[in-house]
This record gives sequence, structure tokens and C-alpha cells, in this order.
Amino acid sequence: MGRWFQSDFFDIAAVLWPIALLILMGVSYSSAQIGRLLILLVSGIIAMAIHEGLHVLTGWLYGLDVTGGINVKRLSPYVLTYGGFQSRLQTAVILMAPLMVISVFCLIVVFALASLGRPSIDVAIFGLINIVLAYYDLLDLRFTMSLPEGTKEYHRQGHDVAYYVPEGIDTAESSV
Repeated sequence: MGRWFQSDFFDIAAVLWPIALLILMGVSYSSAQIGRLLILLVSGIIAMAIHEGLHVLTGWLYGLDVTGGINVKRLSPYVLTYGGFQSRLQTAVILMAPLMVISVFCLIVVFALASLGRPSIDVAIFGLINIVLAYYDLLDLRFTMSLPEGTKEYHRQGHDVAYYVPEGIDTAESSV
């Protein structure tokens, strides 16, 4: 899917900043606390797997074929839906499912634990990692929502997308 902004530096920085933060934070911590920070790093990897899994699940629920892999240039996973026309709404739901589901889940857990007197920074950090993971989803959403109303997207397995805009739609006036 096309993106309105792309920076290879940001791609790598977005993936590596949590690791760098953990290393910097670990400088003044005991070995037990460094172990805890490593658990947070592992939870980031788990968050990434859950995040991408929710894209896959949502695509399947729409009856689309789904493929994925690792983008070596960005050091990040990706999921592609293909095999059928997608409306702007369907694309938006597929893109936003992980951000909405994981964020709401983390908020509920953080508030539930806090109400029991057991605040959990780990769950909050897990949620923040998910927000970072959603960066490209948000860029794709912005692009998708800029398409004219009624536009259908057809994703091909080779990473390219064809757009169908119904006749009679003024693309200059109807885009967001």
C-alpha cells in the first residue's frame, strides 16, 4: 500500500528505540532488574507477534488471503491481505484492529491492577510498544482515507495495489 511518508532511518529507529532504552535504563540497575528489562524486551517481541496476528485474523474474517514476512530493510514484520477487493472501511478495520484491541486491553489491565493497588508499568510499556508498532498502520490509514469514497483496493501478492474508483466520482473534490 502506498505511503505518504517514508524514512529508512525512522524505520530502523522505531524498531531499535525500545532496545536502546532498555540498555540505557539497565546501566543503573541491578542484575535482577536487568533481567526484568529483558522480560520487557521479550514482551515487545510478543507484542509484535500479537499485533501482526490481529492483522491476519481481521483479514481472514473478511475472507481475504493473507501473507506476511519480515521486511529486512525496516527490520520489521509485515502482513499483506490480497485476493479480493477491499473497501476503505475494510482496509481501515484491518489496519486499526491491533492498535484498538491491544490498547484497550492494556488500558483495562492497567486500571484493573491499579484499582487493586498493584500498578503495572510492564503492561503500560507493552501498550506503548504496540503504539510504536502501529506507526505504519496509521500512515496507511491516512493514505486509505484520502482515497475517494467508494474506492476499492485490490492488493496483489507482490506488494502492489490496484485502485478502482467508481465512475462519476470527482477524485479531486471527494478525497479527504
